[in-house]
Parts: sequence; structure tokens; C-alpha cells
Amino acid sequence: MPDVHSNKSASTRLLRVFLCYASEDRPAVRQLYHRLCADGVDAWLDVEKLLPGEVWREAIPRAVRASDVVIVCLSHNSTKAGYVQKEIRLALDVADEQPEGTIFLIPARLEEYTVPDRLSCWHWVNLFEEKGYERLMRALHARANALGISLSPAQIKRETAVSSKPVAEQAVEERLQKPSILEVSPPSSREVSSPSRPLPEEAFRNRFLIVCGGSGTRLLGQRRVLGISGELHIDASTAVKERPEDQRSLGVKLDKSVSTTAALLLDIGKRVGKSPTLGLSDYVQTAITHPQDVEHAKFLMDYWPASGPLQDALAQSPTISGAAVRSTENMALISTQLRRMVTEFAVNVGRESPLDIWIISSTAGGTGEGIHRFVAALLAETVNPVLRPFLKLNFIRIGSLTYRRVNVERTMLNTFFGIAADAAFELKFREDFPDAVSNWFYTDLLDVGIGGHGTAVLTYRVSPFWGLFALGGSERSGESPKSKCQNSPNVVQ
Repeated sequence: MPDVHSNKSASTRLLRVFLCYASEDRPAVRQLYHRLCADGVDAWLDVEKLLPGEVWREAIPRAVRASDVVIVCLSHNSTKAGYVQKEIRLALDVADEQPEGTIFLIPARLEEYTVPDRLSCWHWVNLFEEKGYERLMRALHARANALGISLSPAQIKRETAVSSKPVAEQAVEERLQKPSILEVSPPSSREVSSPSRPLPEEAFRNRFLIVCGGSGTRLLGQRRVLGISGELHIDASTAVKERPEDQRSLGVKLDKSVSTTAALLLDIGKRVGKSPTLGLSDYVQTAITHPQDVEHAKFLMDYWPASGPLQDALAQSPTISGAAVRSTENMALISTQLRRMVTEFAVNVGRESPLDIWIISSTAGGTGEGIHRFVAALLAETVNPVLRPFLKLNFIRIGSLTYRRVNVERTMLNTFFGIAADAAFELKFREDFPDAVSNWFYTDLLDVGIGGHGTAVLTYRVSPFWGLFALGGSERSGESPKSKCQNSPNVVQ
């Protein structure tokens, strides 16, 4: 029978911490597990510690009794029936056996949630708050000191450094202090220049690319060359290319489940007057309730041509693409793909390796202008609150002068309102997700022309710009990593 924890003397062994949680919270708790292990804690998580063939109903109680601390991770999922309820009862029984004043059981809230009465006598920690993890580590240090155990000196040093700055800023500053792992050369006439060999996966941990619409599609399919942990393309069916050879290349076809403009307009009508979902950011609400939004929706239903496939309407209006992403089917598809990025593809998210998200779209109109803000807000909602201090969103916005031969008046007008909407979104985003970090980059490229040739030239010219931004666009000494607008050649700002 394997030992539950290492059998070392108190002076040399690690602090033993058992993680109790509901199965629905496993992604967030797994991230907590990795952070604790990296900070010198002997954490015990069932999916990491149980061996094949081991009788888990015997191993889990044994691990609880052998632990120095039990962290009960709480969320709305904790009220559901399941083995987690038995684990909590066992932890309470063991806590009753501890000497008075011992830090043994720590309730840890993963989100806003009323702590159950049976756990309310212990002071809890809010891991979704800015300094929640730091407070947890202080409690673990106190328990370790009482047992004569020393935690990782590196962790003590990091905590001292973090205490003077918000966690979100510290996370980005530490990340940006590292040398860049990409080197982007000017593209050839046909494709982006590549290093002599693909970069190893560990060299670009937790960097993700999201292409909204047609701007930047040439970057897709080159993850191992460009240093991307995962990519997502959101557009019409004819534009989204499937890459079955790469399981981390994802796509959402906005006109697959809602194929016609008539079907989308009918969906808009159903959402008018619906009750909003409590707790969600305004940008990801599907219900249409604000008076101005209701009037706008009615105008669309009355005057927008209902005939024809949805993909044509997506290319014509940001309003149509914005409505398309909020349909029940498309919102579920996008949520699923974003969740895969931040749970399956991300590794050891924390100060050393934050979620580094790059979102490319056009200001001139069409799909990209209509969906990039929605995608960013939905991603922030998808990320567990524990990880939001380590979420960095970088927006690359391709300006109207890039499309001056398409319809200069319309593209300039779309850009004017688009940047105004970006500014309004940024203010609301800071309010809804204060721990996350966002950077905005606006650039114009040479006129790409119109038609299929224009699309090809556009994607070709966007490619090196993304590389330059990803390499050093936000690595400006003396500037706060909080939201800012960076310049590039021919910037529209």
C-alpha cells in the first residue's frame, strides 16, 4: 500500500495539505494544486495523487487524517450531493481532534458564495480576490511554523515582492521581465517566415490567439512556429478552416447553427424583453432589455433584408455579427472552445505564466468589429475567478485605412464608432473584471484592395504586425501593464 505523504521528519518534510472540492470545480482546484506545489507545499489532490488500482474510498480518508491542513474549496457546486459532502464531514471530525487554536481547516471560496453553517466558524479566504492566494499562503506559513516546517524560501521572497503591488500588475511585470521566445522575420511573398524548426511547447506556455473575422487568418495553422498554445477562429463557415491534424486549432462557424438572416432576426425577436441572467457582464447578456437596444433590435427586424444566407450579412454589418454571437447556439459553442483553451490547453497558470490572450479584429466593419468585445468578456467570464489576476488580454485592431478602397466613408464611420465602443467597453471591463489586464493596439496597413485578392494581402500584412506586438508591444519600461493604447505605424487612435 503506497504512503499517502512522504514520511520525513518534521524539520525536513513539506507541509501536507489536502484539497477538498466538488468535481465541477476540478479545473480551478487543479490550478490551485499546481500553485501550492510550486510554492513548496505537499498538496494532495485525488486526480493527481491516487494511483491506478488504489481503493480511493480508503485512500482519501487516510490522506485527510495524514494532512496538516485541509482546504475546503467552496462554490455554488459545493451544495450538490456527492462524495465531497463525506469529505467535508471527515475533515470536520479530524478538525475536532486538533488542539484549540490550530489552523487545520480552511474554507476557501472560489466565487461569491454563502459559506455553510457547519464551516462558518472558521475564517474563510476568498481566492477570487486580488490578494486571496497571498492570504492563504500566510495561513499555511503560520501552520508550518507551528509544526517546525519551512516552506519554500522562494515563495517567501515572492510574497514580500508582491505585497507592494496588486497581484495582476505583479503577474504581468514578472512575465514581461522574461526575454521573448519568438523571433519574427519579415514575411516572404507567400507566407510568414518561420524559424528553422518549430519551437518546443514549453517555450510558449499559455499564449493564445483568437482571430475574429478575416483579419489575421494567415497566422492560423502555425502554432508551433509562432509560439501559440492554442488558437481560435470565429467567422462564417466559408472562412473557418478545419485543421484536424491540430487538436489545439479551434473554430466556430457563426452561420452553421443559424444559417439564414431570417433565422437570426427571429432569434433577436425572441430575446427582446427576456429577463437578463444575473451575475453576467452586460457584454455577454443575451436578453435585450435596455430601451435603446430594444429600439435597435426592432429597427433591424423591420428593415434588414431577411432573405439570403447569414454569411453575407455577417460581412456587411458589425450589428449582425454581434447578434449572431449572442444566439443561444453560437454562445454555447464559443463558451465551449474558450473553456477548452483555459482549462485543457493552459498549464500552471500563475504569476510565472499568465494567460496571454491575443485578439485580432478589424475596426472597419464586418464580423471582427461586431464580436471581439463579446469574445473578450465571455472569456473573462469563463476564466475561474481564482485565475483572473493572471489574465492578460491584448487587442490588435486593424484600422479603416487598410480598407480605404472598399468604402472609405463607411469604414471610417465604423472605425469611429468602433473605437468609441472599445473605450466604453474598457471602462465597463475594468469594473466587471478588475483583476484582469488589457492592452489595446490600433494600426493601419497599406491599402489591401477589395475582393479575394484584398483578403489575401490583408492576412499577409497582418502577420508580421502580430509578431511585433507579441514580441514587445507591451514591453515598455516605465509603463503600467494596466490598460493602455499603443501606437504602431499609421496608427488610428
